Amino acid sequence: MNGGAYETFVRRLAFRLKLSLRWFTPRPMLRAFGSDSVAGARRIQQIFVINLDRQQVRWRRMQRELARIRANGGEPLITLTTRFPAIDAKITPDVAAGLVESVYSLSEQLFVAPEPLLTGSGSAEKRNIKMTRPEIAVARSHIETWKRIAASACDYGMVLEDDVYLDYEAPELIDRAWADLQALSEGSSALDMPYFSFREAGPSTEKQFVTGAVFKPVRGLWQMSGYVLSRAGAQKLLDLMPVRGPVDLWVNYQFEKINVFATTRSVIKQRPDAGSDNAYSILPVLSTAGVLREKPNLFRRRPLPGPIFALSVSGRGAGALAMALSMLGYRCCSGVAVLPEPDHKALLRGRRSRIFHAYVDVEAIVADLERMVRSNSTARLIIVGDGGRLIARGDKASVSGDQETCTSRVTPKRSVPDPRSWVAALGLGQDKLLVLDGAGQDRWKLLCSFLNCDRPEASYPSDDAHLPGLFAATHARTSAHTLPKSRRLKFDVSPWIVPSKCGWQGGQVPEPSQHLSSLTAATLCDKFVALDPTIWEPLTDTFPGNRALFAAKNLSLCGDGLRMTFREQPNQVRDYTSGSVRSVTSYLYGHFEAELRPARCPGLITGLFLHRYFPRQEIDIELLGRDTTKLLINVYYNPGDDGADLNYGHRGTPVLIDLGFDASEHFHRYAIEWKPTGIKWFVDGRLVYERGSWDPTPVPHLAMQFFVNLWSADSEELAGRLARPMSPAHSDIRSINLIANLTNSSSQSLAC
Repeated sequence: MNGGAYETFVRRLAFRLKLSLRWFTPRPMLRAFGSDSVAGARRIQQIFVINLDRQQVRWRRMQRELARIRANGGEPLITLTTRFPAIDAKITPDVAAGLVESVYSLSEQLFVAPEPLLTGSGSAEKRNIKMTRPEIAVARSHIETWKRIAASACDYGMVLEDDVYLDYEAPELIDRAWADLQALSEGSSALDMPYFSFREAGPSTEKQFVTGAVFKPVRGLWQMSGYVLSRAGAQKLLDLMPVRGPVDLWVNYQFEKINVFATTRSVIKQRPDAGSDNAYSILPVLSTAGVLREKPNLFRRRPLPGPIFALSVSGRGAGALAMALSMLGYRCCSGVAVLPEPDHKALLRGRRSRIFHAYVDVEAIVADLERMVRSNSTARLIIVGDGGRLIARGDKASVSGDQETCTSRVTPKRSVPDPRSWVAALGLGQDKLLVLDGAGQDRWKLLCSFLNCDRPEASYPSDDAHLPGLFAATHARTSAHTLPKSRRLKFDVSPWIVPSKCGWQGGQVPEPSQHLSSLTAATLCDKFVALDPTIWEPLTDTFPGNRALFAAKNLSLCGDGLRMTFREQPNQVRDYTSGSVRSVTSYLYGHFEAELRPARCPGLITGLFLHRYFPRQEIDIELLGRDTTKLLINVYYNPGDDGADLNYGHRGTPVLIDLGFDASEHFHRYAIEWKPTGIKWFVDGRLVYERGSWDPTPVPHLAMQFFVNLWSADSEELAGRLARPMSPAHSDIRSINLIANLTNSSSQSLAC
């Protein structure tokens, strides 16, 4: 256990011990709660705890917490409590027509929590943000509790999220506040919504103190972990729907329409040991704006059962399963005839020192399947088909109950009358075999239950969206070129990167030409006589690890084309500004070339690269200002379909290449050739490096935008030390040439 993890463990242990000690003190009483409301003494008569079905530990903690505190009549608060099963983002679709509008604007966020950098920035404030699935699920859960309160016979109901506790002073302050609020409302139901749990947005929070225990917020309260609604207040919120954006943000907009109060400080607090896997849509926006410095998002390896052997009945569904296993954290090999030799030997001998953790439709597995299963006691078998029988007939496979007969890449040695008979044939227990037939099944539910792992929030991968060779692993190489000297730098650690110690070199895979047939070709040759806004977008943001904030004013046209300028210019979030452009269009495969002259200055990096998020994929060329005789190439890979929240990676898989000349002295042509079969990097038309599948990552398979930028890295190990003060530095782009595939039907062409 590292130092940070140990410190976190100690803090959690100390917190839980502190809570446990409360049982040795007198049980507190909350007179604001009770089932005995009478005229002039209205009480909170019901409590709803929003709790996910898969979070039973949290529910038990809440039961203990509420059993410790007594209501006005002496009964424990738990007797007033109803568990509300929360909407689960990992199961329920995020469609919420009429309830939630999932797209909101940055200006709405800034209404609650103004940021000096962003406030008044015009077009930036109009930027649309799409809520994450967890945010939509949270909003829907709160809405459902509002419906219950509005339909009940009780005057007031409390809503609690399942990760809270009441601090020592909560009973006294809540009772004082409740008495003040009842006096203010003069016994009527005019009181709509008091907050007992909240987080202030900072100095921008607007509020009016009413009594020593209560204030009235104008705006600036985050979190809705513990609040009370009157029956009328709940109905008012329902009448004001749909909720637009995160629910705590939207409620701030309703403060002037409903009668809202809050205790002078939050007395219902979130447990520091509860943890959260919620994704917040605003964080990436604040990060790119430079307001928030996010830490690198690194994958935490979880123990998973395996090895996994998966066979498809007809070839359909195998690609989707391979992608699904990869999203769960397996290093997956699929769609090949021959296994890497180290893995073949390890599987036969029952060793764990393998390159891969899962094998989908690998022909070599079938011949030795029985021996491999018996040698690996934790092995699991998955059959992918359509519910029929798999009957071996040479190199053909037919599906019982289906008139279609098709060629299969799987060639079993034995005839298998029914996939479930493999339980007996291979000595597997019922918990070691899973049949995915796709007939109305919730495949994530079945797969995650089978592997005893958490369900991803993303949808199960589509059957037809993945290249047959995406996770293929072969040793075949196509290039006989003599490449320049290179060396690997330190790699990230993730399931989608083969460790260097394995000695694995990856390779090329057959190109599925049918996958490209639906794409539209695009040709672009821009010598930057002007900066065309229909093709290029100047960036006005930044990213974690960048010392500079990009600004359009740092892009200028000069005799050599487009100039990017890096200058010392302190602002609200960074000490420097610089220039960057990206293509308006996203591309899927192609040839991407820029003729440029990089800045020669320690601490600076000139980059041309393809990039996307959700999931994060990237292909880089970077010229390091500290030594412009070197070229850095890099690839980031995360699995999933478009929209999957898998954005891991800090270092990527960098390799440093000797150019044999000083790139800062003259213009040179740097190019990335990206195909389903692999990636090649060129300098002045000469191949300098190439990668195939699993060398050491799969080849990125989703559309990306093309970027060129000049930036400064926080890492002195990578870029060197940036001297201060410094004179402006420049990188010049003479031309950009693209021959690539668009992902939509529109064409793009610009001739030189």
